Amino acid sequence: MTITKAKIFACEICGKEFGRKDNLGRHKITVHSKSQKHKCPKCNFSSTRKDSLDKHIKEVHSEVKQYSCKMCGERFTQKGSMERHIDSSHKDVFSFACPKCNSIFSRKDSLLRHIRSVHEGIRPHKCSECGKSFQHKHHLKDHLILGH
Repeated sequence: MTITKAKIFACEICGKEFGRKDNLGRHKITVHSKSQKHKCPKCNFSSTRKDSLDKHIKEVHSEVKQYSCKMCGERFTQKGSMERHIDSSHKDVFSFACPKCNSIFSRKDSLLRHIRSVHEGIRPHKCSECGKSFQHKHHLKDHLILGH
């Protein structure tokens, strides 16, 4: 098994990860710039570009699951979610090993997220109402639905 160490550039504001530094820079300008004009009516996402907001609303808040896994038929609202599902559920290649425990991952971003959340205790998803923070975005969403 070959272990590949790849650079991941993480946004220090929200924790989102990128394989390229220029994509991180574009993300910071588009998502975290103070001059954001287009705000999501359903969450705290905002963008300098309307097309980014439209894409966000379609992919995050839509109930329509337009992406389908060709291997098992499971459906997803976001293309990236479907791709992560395929990588983690249907590929036999797990080439990213955690140097601190026995966990192995099929994606480098999954390994880095694991290290930050499990070994470093980083919880990047914070509730704006009570301040409680979570390792995963879906846990924050559950908290917002069930906890408040």
